[in-house]
Amino acid sequence: MPGSSRTPTATCWPAAWPSAEYGPVRRLRWTPTWSGLRSRCARTITVPNTISVPYPGSPTRRRHSDRRTRHDADHRRDPAEGTAVTAGPDTATVLITGAARGIGAATARRLAASGWSVVLFDRDEEVAEAATSIESTGGRALACRGDVTAESDWAAAIEHTHSTFGPIDALVCNALVTDHAPLHEMALASWQRQLDVNLTGAFHGIRACLPDLRRDRRGAIVIVSSVHAGFGLPGVPGYAATKAGLTGLTRQVATEYGGEVRVNCVLPGPILTAQWDGIPEQDRAASAAETVIGRLGDPDEVAGPIEFLLGASASFVTGATLTVDGGWSITKNSS
Repeated sequence: MPGSSRTPTATCWPAAWPSAEYGPVRRLRWTPTWSGLRSRCARTITVPNTISVPYPGSPTRRRHSDRRTRHDADHRRDPAEGTAVTAGPDTATVLITGAARGIGAATARRLAASGWSVVLFDRDEEVAEAATSIESTGGRALACRGDVTAESDWAAAIEHTHSTFGPIDALVCNALVTDHAPLHEMALASWQRQLDVNLTGAFHGIRACLPDLRRDRRGAIVIVSSVHAGFGLPGVPGYAATKAGLTGLTRQVATEYGGEVRVNCVLPGPILTAQWDGIPEQDRAASAAETVIGRLGDPDEVAGPIEFLLGASASFVTGATLTVDGGWSITKNSS
């Protein structure tokens, strides 16, 4: 955090931690992007008072110079137009927050299968397992265990990314926490932690990655917001406020960095993640019935639009919001 004197705590492995600081998260009837703020990793060497470094025998460790040679050869842009054009996935690196499970993990798997080098950043221990799973199928993955609200953890994650894959080409801001309570019952600490993780965490990530993303005018950012940004639903004032803030942040960053970095936002609807565990079947059915398609979405169905927005096919798309909700918002607009 700004002004903090604590030493870096982020650790990274080729291949998220229990949210003790934030405590358990109470469940909503449904919340569309419940990947959570998670991270974990495997195979590390920890040096006291420093960040961890990738295990020397990691199969994903590549020579930075080799990566940059291919990276520079495969990128093209029109200097006259100043249009940001995203790197080809076979040479590009993407950092994804909230990547231990849910939408974040699905996005990491999908991008790795397309050839991206993926960096999974999360507090939860499961992030190591998610990265190891990607490596087991031939993908390139680096797991970083850290807190998106801590600048020192961002610095550590970026340092490890540089030493393993090289500079960052794309960023997916997906980390979140949420509490369920009406505003008059919500503690200030609960409100503040949602702002810190969901909104300020994205701010920290974008600011930390901008030097890489701007370096040759073809970086890309996708921010995972929610349909809650535009619709009021009972009991989620902190969540809704932060998601609305993320859509505003998307437009602002897209405006400020124009032809250097493309910035877009996805608005998921009811997506079936681990946060639905324990939700009664009748409540699931009721939420599914609110969509035009008539079912809950799968995290992979959000990962696809994210991949599109990061890729060259979306090279003229910036400042946009893409709704991925099975038609849920249509029913609200029509009522």
